Amino acid sequence: CKKPVQCDNQTSGTRVVVVLGSGGASFIQRRTTDADRQPSTMTYTAEQVATLMNTIVAQSQPQSVSQTAPVLDPIDAKIKAETDTKVAEKMAIYQQKVEQIAFINATFQVILEETLGTAAAELIVKMLDKSRISNNDFHRFIGAYTLPGIKDDLHKRNLIRVVSAIYRLKVKDLSDAQKSSLRSIVKYSTACPHCGTIAYQLVQRLGIQGVTVR
Repeated sequence: CKKPVQCDNQTSGTRVVVVLGSGGASFIQRRTTDADRQPSTMTYTAEQVATLMNTIVAQSQPQSVSQTAPVLDPIDAKIKAETDTKVAEKMAIYQQKVEQIAFINATFQVILEETLGTAAAELIVKMLDKSRISNNDFHRFIGAYTLPGIKDDLHKRNLIRVVSAIYRLKVKDLSDAQKSSLRSIVKYSTACPHCGTIAYQLVQRLGIQGVTVR
């Protein structure tokens, strides 16, 4: 069922007759006559007029062309496929490193909490991770030795020394000489039956969780 809607243009003296139906809207423009100027028996709300005008404007716009991926010639397609494969391989490596760092940080924090408490353990792991992010500059980690409860405790200072050595072994790209030096720190710092006790326990706990001194 089609319903005509009329709109007068006072400037041009024309009338637009819009026919709404199931197929959309169509409009015809003609000169107005005296009969056209007679009051209409049909009225429309502002919302209906706005809807009508939006329909007319939408139908007057050019149809958009669907966007499709560019068609590559065989050589470019082969290059793209090879590059996509390499990118995927690199992404997998990066993702593996991110997961490894997250595992090490979480493991250190959980085990340090057993000896130092939650607040101190969290702070120490944050300092370690910040050192790693800062171009693996662990000089900033020296501040851990001056933390309350650690500064005047030889056992805990030795523990921090071992923590730093193991963490660097796990997250830094080191030469064989550097690895050997850090392993020596762990070995001799845990050998003393007096000041190396809790450091030794830390190494054992980390080993159980898969974080070994290698």
